[in-house]
Amino acid sequence: MFALMGLGAIISIKSSFHPKQGTIIAEILITIAMPGLILYSFISSENTIPLFNLFLLMSLMITICLVGICLLFLIGKSVFSAETKKIALLSTLGNTGFIGIPLCFVVFGPEGAVYAAVVDISLDIVLWTVAPLLLAQTTDWQGAFRAALVSPPFAAIVIGLMWMLFNFEAPVLIVDIVEYVALLATPLAMMFIGMHIPPMFRLGKLPLSFFEIGSIVTIKLLLLPMIVYSGLYFLVTDPLLRNVLVLQTAMPTVAAASIIFEQHQKAGMFATQAIVCTTLISVVTLPLIVWVLFL
Repeated sequence: MFALMGLGAIISIKSSFHPKQGTIIAEILITIAMPGLILYSFISSENTIPLFNLFLLMSLMITICLVGICLLFLIGKSVFSAETKKIALLSTLGNTGFIGIPLCFVVFGPEGAVYAAVVDISLDIVLWTVAPLLLAQTTDWQGAFRAALVSPPFAAIVIGLMWMLFNFEAPVLIVDIVEYVALLATPLAMMFIGMHIPPMFRLGKLPLSFFEIGSIVTIKLLLLPMIVYSGLYFLVTDPLLRNVLVLQTAMPTVAAASIIFEQHQKAGMFATQAIVCTTLISVVTLPLIVWVLFL
């Protein structure tokens, strides 16, 4: 991840990166690469989760995201001023795919990875509907909501859910095509983040203040997983399901935030700072969370 971000930073320096280029890359990611990655996560997931656990996982993760965003928005209105919506999103939505699924596989095994994939799908539903709606610079909320529902990533989520529920067997050709498209998502997203780093420092002033970035790091990496752990301890009896949810909520800020922020508010650098800082500090906090889960 850091190597790809570094490559993006080098490209930005060598090519005199312009914001319009970022918009074009964001469009490619949102209309092609990210839908492919979402669809592939459904098609390639082993459908071994009991239906009750599947819906429980999805319901809990969506609820955690929505409650977290609403509470941070309400509490932060008097603290973060105009940036409250952005900070609420960056403090709640985590990198449950690129980092979360592989880490859950290492910590909990194959079954944990499948649970983590379902959690990631749940976060995608919030990410591609609620986030664009909050960031939309319009008073036509019905139009913004309709636009979110017909976006390529959300269409991929709907198709993938139907695929999982009805247990279709995908033709090899379709699986191969979707996989090749999905493989574009991670390197493009990481390089996209990296391309925003040099311009961010050239401005002379970082988009987020020390207090704001400190708040995002503390909430995202420590407070949110602690609250979820406390809330689910007696509510969810399955330890694997509970532990996967807690670990997934402890992930650094989701990489796709930079893409969505760029598309809707031309604020890719704002999200990039949060992504880079939370990802770096998660190297310390994630082992701590895992240690607590196995106490």
